[in-house]
Amino acid sequence: LFNGLSVQTPSVQLAEGIVVNGANTLKLTLPGDTGAKWDLVNLDSYSLTYPRNFVARAGSLSFNAAGALFRVSGLPSGDVVVYRLSGSNLVRINNVASEALGDGSFAVRFAGTPAPAQYVVSAVSALKTPAIQPQRPATDITSGTADYVMIAHPDFKTGLAPLVQFHQSRGLTVKVVDVTDIYAQFGYGIFGPEGIQRYIAHAVRNMGTRYVLLVGGDTYDYRQYLAGGGISFIPSIYSATGPYTKFAPVDPLYADIDNDRLPDVALGRFPVRSDAELATLIDKTLAYAAKGYGKTAVFAADTGFSNDSERFRLASVADWATQTAYLDQTAAADARSTIVNAINGGVALASFVGHSGPTRWSSKGLFDTAAALSLANAGQPTAVAQWGCWNNYYVDPTYQTLAHAFLVSGPQGAAFSLGSTGLSYALSERNLANQLMPQMTQPGATVGEALLNAQRWVGTNKKNMEDVVIGWTLLGDPAAQVVQ
Repeated sequence: LFNGLSVQTPSVQLAEGIVVNGANTLKLTLPGDTGAKWDLVNLDSYSLTYPRNFVARAGSLSFNAAGALFRVSGLPSGDVVVYRLSGSNLVRINNVASEALGDGSFAVRFAGTPAPAQYVVSAVSALKTPAIQPQRPATDITSGTADYVMIAHPDFKTGLAPLVQFHQSRGLTVKVVDVTDIYAQFGYGIFGPEGIQRYIAHAVRNMGTRYVLLVGGDTYDYRQYLAGGGISFIPSIYSATGPYTKFAPVDPLYADIDNDRLPDVALGRFPVRSDAELATLIDKTLAYAAKGYGKTAVFAADTGFSNDSERFRLASVADWATQTAYLDQTAAADARSTIVNAINGGVALASFVGHSGPTRWSSKGLFDTAAALSLANAGQPTAVAQWGCWNNYYVDPTYQTLAHAFLVSGPQGAAFSLGSTGLSYALSERNLANQLMPQMTQPGATVGEALLNAQRWVGTNKKNMEDVVIGWTLLGDPAAQVVQ
């Protein structure tokens, strides 16, 4: 038995006959006999260790074992090589006995050691041949100045042209950087977030960079174990953001150049996974910049959160034309209609406060991905601030988040989404909103810099609020403006 938030690795000896040839089922049962109100166990992985014959596949076999003598069958010929790796000691085993089998294959025998070691057995014909490839040609990604750096997966570089031209027309110097060049020059040629983080620090310190955009979606299932088909176009940094969220994508740490766990530059991400999604999100970003429906908003709130929403509204947009959809005051269906009709009519901002998940606002049917997909505001995108949990969790390989539905699922929806990538707490979000909402609704303020300032204020003046300091992220253009 165990209690609390802890990692357990139980081991069970299975009796003979429990595991059978063919399909087997592993079932985890919680008997509910602890006396607690509820039991919650998350299964991360399982494995089964069992003895088996050593049979080569595709002409070779690698295994770890201890023993005096080994036999490996299933080899295409008796001409084989055998290596043993023990610690850092690599030895070729030359005393190998070969035998031809009746099915035309071969088996070999060789001596082992009492201590565990790794063995590699391969037919000579199956040995892999190393190949030399030319080094990636060096590209200058470090010189000059760049107000705005767009770090893109190579699939998306060309598609960024309209967004680059727009920001250049506003007087910003823009540099588009292939993430592969960053891996080569700042990451030792290795795919991963470390090189990207180093390059962003270089750009801020040496190139005068104020805005950074990561162009490409991500999935935590890098190796396709779940067969979801997702691709990690731009990898994420992961971190704990609170006592119950131990592994959340935290893009704000990309913007942390001095390792104090506070962002230092305005940063956003386009969570796009295709050229079509990129074109869709750029079209919305440009349409939002040219909107003729400024100073309009709709504020929605879950049961028990209307007071928070009203405080946010009055502190930031008291002089705007606003509508409200509060479950404290109206039925869910009516509130949902208010949200949909307001967005379809064109509003600069849609805000939600309350309990939420990756695909919905409230458990009472207030708004969800289906509602976002049914919006009819093409050409009039809104911007979304989601004061709840998980709404911007963009790395799940098995479903579309509400943020994806708003941003990249069609011409309807939103130009950018602000929200949490994990569990967030009402007190933390109140503190963040008190700073962010008034700042980002000022004329000429960019959403990226407003979020940066708000997160730095909370991180400096409040304790234990990493759920919003690093766990709150911008999916969209950090140089976007709510009010031009």
